[in-house]
Parts: sequence; structure tokens; C-alpha cells
Amino acid sequence: MNRAPLGAALALAALLLAGCGSAAPQSTAVTTAPPSAAPTRAVPTPHVYTTPPQFEQEAAKPDPNFDMGYAVHITAQGFEPKILVSPCCQPVTFSNLSGKPMDVVFDVSGLDSGVIAPGATWTWSPQNVESVAYHSKADPNLSGGMQVNQVNE
Repeated sequence: MNRAPLGAALALAALLLAGCGSAAPQSTAVTTAPPSAAPTRAVPTPHVYTTPPQFEQEAAKPDPNFDMGYAVHITAQGFEPKILVSPCCQPVTFSNLSGKPMDVVFDVSGLDSGVIAPGATWTWSPQNVESVAYHSKADPNLSGGMQVNQVNE
């Protein structure tokens, strides 16, 4: 039986263990920053939606071609405004003033309001900045669009 490898291994282990010790004591002090130096992060406050005063008139009588705001009227002549610019994530109300049952169908996504009775409304809240084209199944000649913009606060 050859004892040389066993002896070499034991000598190596003794050297390694001897290297782990130290004559000087190790410092275990931990330095921490004072509490006032800790970074703080502002907690966002939720946004409460209110219709700005400048859009109150728009909701009552939007420009038939192009307007900014939160309201689209469905009339016998079409969607008013034809193009609406609206802020993201705020409700847009489609009001049926045509005197007959109507609907709103988004061209790309296929979102469908279902039947909107005369005098009734349908509300949609865009969740993304996007351009939306829509039409009516009840009257395919009626079409409109909306540009949903980022809100800068």
C-alpha cells in the first residue's frame, strides 16, 4: 500500500488550515448611513378625472369636423366630430342623437358598442396612446376617427 499520496494530502490540508488563521483580530464593525441620508421615493398620487371647463361646451356641441375633448355625437349626418383628439385613459362618451338605433365598431380591434338606443350613450376609455378609426354597422357610410394622446401632467 502506498502511503505517499495520503501523506501529501494531509500536509496540504494542514497548510490550508494554517493559512486561514490570523494573528490580528478581524474587524466585524458594520458602517451604516444615518437615517436622514436614506434616499426617499415619492409615492404617486392617483389622478382624479374631471372634465376641464374648456371642454364643457365641446361636450354640448362639438365642432362637426375636428375637435378636442371627451364627446362624440352620433347624428343622422354622421359622427361629430369626424375626428376627435382625446387624452389617454379618460372616458369618451358616444351619444346617439340620430333618432334611430346606432352602434360604434372599431375598424382594427373589432370592438363593438352593441346597439345604442336613440338618446342613449356608450362610454369607452382608451388604455393606450393610439389612433382609432370607427364606423357604424347600422349605417356603413358613417365613419370617424380618434387620436388618443399621452397626458402630460
